Amino acid sequence: MQLLTNRRRLFQLLLGFLGAFTFLTFLTYRRAPPPVHTEKIIVPVSQPEDHDVPPSYTKLREYEKGLPQHDLELPLPEGKKGRYVVFRNQIAMLGWNNCLNEVLMNSYLAYKSQRSYVFQDYVWKPEYYPWSREKWYKNEHPRTPLNALISGPTAGGPWDPTDPAPRSVSEEYYFQVCPEHDAESSTRATDAPERCIEIHPADRSEDNFPQTFDLFLWGSYRILSIPVVNAAVDRNEYLFLPKGPRPAFAASRNPYDRMLAIHLRRGTIKRHAKALRMELDFIPPPGGEPGKNTPENEAKYFEHCLPTFEDYIAEGVKKGEKVPRVLDIRDTLDLTLDQEQKEVGMAVDMDIARRAAVFIGNGVVDGKEPVGTRFY
Repeated sequence: MQLLTNRRRLFQLLLGFLGAFTFLTFLTYRRAPPPVHTEKIIVPVSQPEDHDVPPSYTKLREYEKGLPQHDLELPLPEGKKGRYVVFRNQIAMLGWNNCLNEVLMNSYLAYKSQRSYVFQDYVWKPEYYPWSREKWYKNEHPRTPLNALISGPTAGGPWDPTDPAPRSVSEEYYFQVCPEHDAESSTRATDAPERCIEIHPADRSEDNFPQTFDLFLWGSYRILSIPVVNAAVDRNEYLFLPKGPRPAFAASRNPYDRMLAIHLRRGTIKRHAKALRMELDFIPPPGGEPGKNTPENEAKYFEHCLPTFEDYIAEGVKKGEKVPRVLDIRDTLDLTLDQEQKEVGMAVDMDIARRAAVFIGNGVVDGKEPVGTRFY
């Protein structure tokens, strides 16, 4: 009896030991750390957005698209029964000044012919843009909406309230209101019976300057409120405010009243000065001929047409040596411009020069001979 009791106690003790071992094993398993992953986890790091690229002008494109005259249901002289003219011979790829002249005159011609002028994007030469081709979106040539450069009736703004003239429309709307089969080529816009007229250029072999208003018109003597530009000028106006002590004499608070603006022409002028064309009525020193020049003549031209920055400063000081002054010199590179303002920087320069009390350029038309100039 005693033996059975001892065996039973031993058996119970063994069962208890096994149960405790199983319980501890379970706890140890549950509390075991998770397996360690040895593979490398790569977390992508977002790169800062590059703002030094050609602007998309998204908001400005939406503005142009939403112009009220872009409505096919409008009554005459607009809408689907209106009359339109687009100048396919309008100059492109040149500097803004060259293009602006013609844009304004083409717009006026459309106005006089009682047709809507079709305004187009401004397109510059690839090498003139402040961005390399690598920064172009999908390698597409940058295009600048006309409303980034000018405003008013030419760019789709309203005429005077009492003026019945049809408003200018965008090229995008023109393709809607004048499908290809409705457009007619013509050399006249005023009395042509067609609703949609396209002025196409002559062949270069026939006319090397096929614009409606060409070089020889602008070179003869027969002859702006812009939101993007205004914003750029306002943004940089602090650069032109007076510095230093209060002057002893009365001075205007308007910084432009004390400004002398100088256009330092660069770009293609060096090439032009080397090969001034006699047929444009320039009178070179002896030894030059059309398309060619001597080193002596080139040096003479560069002295007048391509002065250095130091030359301008010396000349300006000499001219104003009797005037009390504090010179504060600024140039285009001092301006702070955003994406849109950077692309229309030439118009910003123009507007600052327009506001200045005195403006100096490189040459002036003498008023005696067509396409003539003289040194100042």
